[in-house]
Amino acid sequence: MSSIVLFLFILAALVLIGRNPISGYELSVYEAISPLTWAFLITAIIGGIAITVHQAHKADGERGSWWKVGLSLILLSNLIIIMLPFLRGYVFSDYGDHLSHLGTINNIIQTGNLPAGLVYPITHNLISEFFLISNISTIDLMHTTSPIFYLLFVFSTYFLSKEILHQRAAILATVSSTVLFCYYYVEIFPMGFAFITFPIIFLLYFKAVKRDSISLRSLLIILVVLMAFFHPVASFMLTLALVVMELSRFFYNRMSITKSQPDASSPTLMQRISMSLPLISFIVLMLWVWNNFWVWESSVAGTFRWFHGELLQTPMMEQATEAFTTLIARLNLQFPDLLEFSVRLYGHIFIYLVLSLIAIFLLVRNRTSLSLTSRRSIFSYSCLFLVAVLIQLVDYVRPVTILSSGRIIYLVIALFPPLVGLALYQISGIEPKGVEATQNFRPRSGKSKFARGIVVISIITLCSLIGIFRVYNSPLIYLPNSGVTYMEVTGKSWLLNYANPEIQLTGVKAPALHRFRDALLGLQAPYPKWDRYVDPHFNYEQYQGLGESFVTDRYLHLNECDKLCYTELWPEAGTFTWDDFARLERDSSVNKLYTNGETEIWYVRGEAQAK
Repeated sequence: MSSIVLFLFILAALVLIGRNPISGYELSVYEAISPLTWAFLITAIIGGIAITVHQAHKADGERGSWWKVGLSLILLSNLIIIMLPFLRGYVFSDYGDHLSHLGTINNIIQTGNLPAGLVYPITHNLISEFFLISNISTIDLMHTTSPIFYLLFVFSTYFLSKEILHQRAAILATVSSTVLFCYYYVEIFPMGFAFITFPIIFLLYFKAVKRDSISLRSLLIILVVLMAFFHPVASFMLTLALVVMELSRFFYNRMSITKSQPDASSPTLMQRISMSLPLISFIVLMLWVWNNFWVWESSVAGTFRWFHGELLQTPMMEQATEAFTTLIARLNLQFPDLLEFSVRLYGHIFIYLVLSLIAIFLLVRNRTSLSLTSRRSIFSYSCLFLVAVLIQLVDYVRPVTILSSGRIIYLVIALFPPLVGLALYQISGIEPKGVEATQNFRPRSGKSKFARGIVVISIITLCSLIGIFRVYNSPLIYLPNSGVTYMEVTGKSWLLNYANPEIQLTGVKAPALHRFRDALLGLQAPYPKWDRYVDPHFNYEQYQGLGESFVTDRYLHLNECDKLCYTELWPEAGTFTWDDFARLERDSSVNKLYTNGETEIWYVRGEAQAK
């Protein structure tokens, strides 16, 4: 009965969202939704977590399929949350790479060919094929692709965890995988999509190790080969992962985690180490990137130069990171504020990291009730996790890709659930059975089991809440909502179609015009190039008119987000005020060319003398 009420809560939340479409740009998608809607969704999620954890405590014969009902409540609620931009009428959920991926997809559909230099075409090809099959617009497909990968991650996590853990630990791992860790659950991000398909590959890997099946190995090889076309960085990390897990067999035997010896029917501890699979992965990756990436220069020397440039150089996003750090400093955030800010950003990641390390500690100390085969598998998985965490730490200090620092965190996140599930299984004090039972388990009293169950529910709930209010940019983390409205698309379209591409563009925030160009006009269309940010207060503290700050003419782009950011989100920064925007209206050195209520395009006449 309670589960029916929770499903009705989800339905009520969906109705309320449908009755509250956007009327214009919103600085926070969270504040735009009524508190009652959030109460319905969060209650359904907490109820789903409680049902799932409760069912995980029950024996197999008593449990049945009720845990799937709890999981369904969580997934349905989270799907509504990650599809909020679509449900409320946003054109796009984000204005960054998301739009360029749409432009690439449209190019593939129109020409039937891959654009030059596209080295991760699988995501784009899949969406293009869905368009041809379903005839659903590419914009709508962009809204639904990420949720599909989210569901794929949750379901593949269950089957992987079931392969290497107890059934009940696998249930806890599955519910832990539903946390909304990643922004690519709401936008297109091929590297992230590639990482969250790793559980499928690891599932086949562990099955192939146990069964030595030709069909399993063949399917595994196919997926490993395809990863090179999914994303080169993910393929490189998969190659490393396969090497680590192969070598872990040797270390497992040497470290003698358990004194138990397998019987005649069990796989031997001394399994043969084979580097054929990682070698295949590496060769395919090298050939693919060599053939498609111009920096390889079709030579061995070019190959090594590419690795030096791609794996060892300063990230492109470093300047943006420094600018954001400077902004935080200008906001004068004190230590308690920074601590709260860090929890909002990384609290769920930190909790899962601690739980994963607890699981590894219990495994090494032989404090788990896992069978011999499961211990061997989870040991290999733990070795991979520790290597991934180490690479992630190095990535923050010395970025391992030229894309931006910290991207390896998405690999670490994809590896969390099985280890978190194991840790929660041990914390909850669930009684093992059959081959799961060992001398390490101590029976718990009824009160102890209840208290431990509440702790597990609280942990997953806390992480889920942090994830919900982190998946979108909002004032909660001092960032504006990145959703794109129809009025902003209309304004950008006017600028792209009627502005002179020879004249440069300025603004109080970068408008990412090249992204809109990709999505609206195509990948090769000319557009006004970004020059630099306009000076604070439009330089009115020094000059009478904005034109005196520039030698040459240029366009000035402003939208509602720009104004709200500096007047409501970052007022402490003192960069722009409403008086500055009002004075711009009276500035004789600028002319307003276009406005639709959200987007403004100005023409600035350069009046400064060239030096």
